[in-house]
Amino acid sequence: MTKLAVSDSLTHVASSCACLVAGLVLLGTAAACAAAPNAPARGGVHSAPPAVSARHPNPPNQKASKPAGHPALSKSTPAPLPNSHDTGLSFHLVAQFPYSVALAPLGSNALLVAHQPWKEIPLLIEGNQVRFMPELVRVDDATEAGFAITAVGGSWPDDAWMALTHSSDAGPSYSDVYRWSPVQRGRLPGPGWIKRREHSSGVFEIVRWHKGVILRSTFLSLVGAAPQMVAELSDSGVRSFGASFCTLASGSGDLAFGPIRLSDDALSLYGADCNAYALRVETWTRKGIRTERTLALPTRPPDLDHLFMDESGLLALLGRGSPPHRLLRHTEAGWIEVAVLPTDFATVSAPSSFDLWGVFRGELLLWHDAQWAATRLPEPRFSGLRWLEVWQRSPTDIWLVAASGTTHSAQPSYLLFNSADGKLATAIPTEADLEVLCEGFTHEPEDCPHPYADFLSLTPFQLGNDTAVELDARKARNMLRAAVTQHPEFAKLRFVEHDCYGEHCIGAVVDHRAQAAALRQALAAERFAQYRDRCHPPPETKPFAITRP
Repeated sequence: MTKLAVSDSLTHVASSCACLVAGLVLLGTAAACAAAPNAPARGGVHSAPPAVSARHPNPPNQKASKPAGHPALSKSTPAPLPNSHDTGLSFHLVAQFPYSVALAPLGSNALLVAHQPWKEIPLLIEGNQVRFMPELVRVDDATEAGFAITAVGGSWPDDAWMALTHSSDAGPSYSDVYRWSPVQRGRLPGPGWIKRREHSSGVFEIVRWHKGVILRSTFLSLVGAAPQMVAELSDSGVRSFGASFCTLASGSGDLAFGPIRLSDDALSLYGADCNAYALRVETWTRKGIRTERTLALPTRPPDLDHLFMDESGLLALLGRGSPPHRLLRHTEAGWIEVAVLPTDFATVSAPSSFDLWGVFRGELLLWHDAQWAATRLPEPRFSGLRWLEVWQRSPTDIWLVAASGTTHSAQPSYLLFNSADGKLATAIPTEADLEVLCEGFTHEPEDCPHPYADFLSLTPFQLGNDTAVELDARKARNMLRAAVTQHPEFAKLRFVEHDCYGEHCIGAVVDHRAQAAALRQALAAERFAQYRDRCHPPPETKPFAITRP
């Protein structure tokens, strides 16, 4: 992952290697936006309130822009940063990694996803300790090769969720969605991840809501506008919200307009209008009632850096193309310039957060209440680092990820800092360890006495230029009945139907994989056949009865 919420460097790599490099990593860039008169409820994984600071007695002059939506804004001269409040905190080094790592908050704890090309595993930040647990790469139904951790959500350890997503330049993405089980469950030898859904598109955000979780996904196109999908997964099944916004791709990277924002009775999502360059806000109540509105954006890519939110509402940070950064606020009258930031100001990603963070001349800055809360960066030993991600657990407990060298360095080093009492509790897995550990996601256990096999798909299938053909339930029953009649050894099988990555599949638990191959051959249904075998039945199955001979 390195950044689970559509990252500025979203790269899709298709390969048969054990695990997909998280250049696709969506886990951290959640540039945020919303418009509300009061302090916003935090979306998804709740972040802690910002560091305490007094209200700025003299807010900087606000200069009205041209009407909302007009791309031309008057140029201004960089100015000193507004007065800042010193938090009095300082950072210390917790761990140094020979591979990249990314923060993935889970309530008051977090995963720290470690990855290098084709190998990716989660570590855990629990309390003040950073540690690796073998259980973190234990899944009850292994995924296929070429997957990356693209979303986590909920809270650790009682309600933690994770999406492993496969993505390709040549086709759509899809995800396996797991929930953490702190106790032994099914065939798992101990705690581990239990599969809850085989999703038909790539999940890049998971948010706990009401009695289930919200899955936000896309096909992750490299170019153009990729439509986003939103669905609620609960014990009663899956409900689609039918979102109508897109992830926009531009020459300078993909723009994500912010994480999901939650309130007691509704959730709001922010994205690009699929038909115009504008911010679209869609809100659903628990009863499924939807409201929507569209806000013009102050400029077009590549100048727009990110959208954020503070106590007074929506903010836009301009200057992606060329500094200086310009901070604008959205009002009923349009966009108002709040500040022009120095050219050496740089933003820092804050996963699952609406907050604006940046670094400037040795300080980590958080925009809050019309001023900056400043925390001194570790110096001088660590000067020259690139500051990548920040997670604020509490006003005094901040975790910070940095990298040495450049993105083109042969061996860049990644460092994890903390402002409280964070420490490393176990040895850091080596690069060789990652390759071995990654197999926990992609390899079934050798002891699999009664595997599950998919046999048929009821989803319409397009064969060349021919008309799409569909196998209906009645014909599928007839085909299975005929196969069982000809081969009595299949008579004891109990068939089930289930959703498999957007298709509607029929399968059964078999005695061994050779039996599955024999049944597929007996069905003689090449156009409708499914060939996936696994150790466990998939989630969300229901009986598919056939008349026995």
